[in-house]
Amino acid sequence: MRSGSEPLLECYCRLFSQARDIAASIAQEESGSGQHRELVGLHRSVVMAAGNIAGRLRLTVRSSVDRYVRKVAASGPKPWDDGVA
Repeated sequence: MRSGSEPLLECYCRLFSQARDIAASIAQEESGSGQHRELVGLHRSVVMAAGNIAGRLRLTVRSSVDRYVRKVAASGPKPWDDGVA
């Protein structure tokens, strides 16, 4: 793995952990309450941030598919592959 990707990957993992914790808190709140709405908004923000980081790490389908041709782009090493098997 490239050393520049490691902090992003760590942040991505932490965001998903936070999203799970927030989702559990949402399930415990009464639907429609102020706290419920606040948690839903926070969850949305965390998931969107994780999606943004996933794109930067090239973890999304979009990173391997050419949007104009709809074919898989040229294959090469993934950012997380360090070449060691």
